[in-house]
Amino acid sequence: MLFYSMLAIAAAPLLRPLADRLARVRGAGVGLLLLTPVPFLFYRFFLEPNFPTTHALLDDWANHAHSFTIFLVGFMVAKNEAFWAAVRRALPVSASIAAAGAAVVIFVWLGDHWGIVRANPISAVAFSTLRVIYAWSVIVTLASLGMRFLNRDGKALGYLTGAVFCYYILHQTITVWVGYYVGQAGLSWQAEFAALTVATFGGCAVGYELARRVPLLRPFLGIAEKDGVKAGGRRAAARVMAPCEDVA
Repeated sequence: MLFYSMLAIAAAPLLRPLADRLARVRGAGVGLLLLTPVPFLFYRFFLEPNFPTTHALLDDWANHAHSFTIFLVGFMVAKNEAFWAAVRRALPVSASIAAAGAAVVIFVWLGDHWGIVRANPISAVAFSTLRVIYAWSVIVTLASLGMRFLNRDGKALGYLTGAVFCYYILHQTITVWVGYYVGQAGLSWQAEFAALTVATFGGCAVGYELARRVPLLRPFLGIAEKDGVKAGGRRAAARVMAPCEDVA
């Protein structure tokens, strides 16, 4: 994320005018909503088979393509009112696709049909395509639900807005560390999932509460000044929700 942020800062003089022009294009909101999965389909079929995930900076090209594209999409649409209006209207369709996609994924994976699907090139391509579309539909559905039902200020929103970057920084380290030991415990996948979920959320919550009280740690974990956490959270929430107000 640090590397992507540095690239975005360097390219900001080009990216910001492009985002502003895109926001003024008629129909761009719906177009962005529909076209966003396309590059991820390309990555899935042409990059992932050739560049397995390594989490290294210089050879993890498929993973970088996925992650940096997500980063750029967020940068480009953050203040695009037409895009967020399209997201809000898309709830019935996106929720239906997400539900249908979840049913298929559960059937294939938990029903132990993955071997059959993978053995047939056509079904393997269809399932991979479905997974990309399913993932995007879940994101759109959650964003639309948030716009409809969470588009209001409050103590909880202010607190969580102030904590979000800290949680983002901490969560992977906690998940990997706990997962290493949980994976050796011989638990069922359900128990592993429950343990990882509780440990990750609990660890992030404890970590945030401790870090926000240590002035030296706050800047490194994206935490606002202690006295301004609540107000900063409300201001940040207002900035995030501002594009939604006209379509609420």
